Amino acid sequence: MPDIVYMGDAVRMDRSSLSGRTVFLSGGGIIEPHSNSCLNRLAELRRQTAPFDIQPFAISCEPGVTFGFRERRRLQRLLQDLPEVLVRDEVSQRALEGILWDVPVRVIGDIVLWLEGEALPEQHARDLPGRYVAVSLASIWNDGAFFGWVAAELAQISRRLDATILLVPISNAVGDDVAQHRRLCRILDQDFGARAQLFDFHGDPFPKPEWIAEIYGRASLVMSSRLHGCVIAYACKTPFVGIGYHPKLQGFARTIGWEDMIVPRTLPPRQSPGKYGYSWSDLSVAPGAALAAAEDAVGHADYSARDYFRMKQVQAFRRLREYRTG
Repeated sequence: MPDIVYMGDAVRMDRSSLSGRTVFLSGGGIIEPHSNSCLNRLAELRRQTAPFDIQPFAISCEPGVTFGFRERRRLQRLLQDLPEVLVRDEVSQRALEGILWDVPVRVIGDIVLWLEGEALPEQHARDLPGRYVAVSLASIWNDGAFFGWVAAELAQISRRLDATILLVPISNAVGDDVAQHRRLCRILDQDFGARAQLFDFHGDPFPKPEWIAEIYGRASLVMSSRLHGCVIAYACKTPFVGIGYHPKLQGFARTIGWEDMIVPRTLPPRQSPGKYGYSWSDLSVAPGAALAAAEDAVGHADYSARDYFRMKQVQAFRRLREYRTG
């Protein structure tokens, strides 16, 4: 993408535009126990270009993994001069508090809680069914057992809500997520006779986030194994069920008081060896778990944390501005 300067392309960075400035760091992959974490790469970019301040804002800290002594020291050195470290969820807070000392860690929510929908182009709007459950999978499991389980759950949810299953990619419309959706759509149709429809944005490789928010906002329910499928749904005040392939989904749900809407409700204390998150076989998900969570989500209807964390972010930004300007 021509307008993006990537982390590894230090030669394109204008030294004068960075020197003495504050660079905000936000989102996922920020603090992890390896050199390619976003925080470590930004610190390396600073070393290669010009002195600038690094300001974490609504960041993640990877839970359920081991931070060695060297990585702990590096984190302490990078963050020790901040008045506070601002994380996006309670699981990140707990993980980071176990690493840092003498630096407060505060939760301000996920910045995607600000996302709102916008009107869909006509060619997309006419593809929407009247009543639907929006489903967005991540390409994390190829286990036949997973596809059998999720198809059975969605078939029951479809009948219970009298809704079409609408498979909506939220990473891009041409990647591995779409292949997962095609496979699930075939199983729903052939094995369960359920109403299922692929929504591919007519091949647009990068659908606008606002379009996805609009689709979610019209849905009866969202079911997603992508963290930001859950966050966007909540931002749009649409009930959601999260498939907890990684503890970050539980982190978001716990922060907003929706932890019962993550399947399974109890996750392993550590991520599976050699995996980002959990192997499907390590989760021990019971039949009917997603249906029960969907019923709870539809009846829960408490979205008060959205505006609460939006305000927390505004307040945190004002504190940072006062701190940075003296």
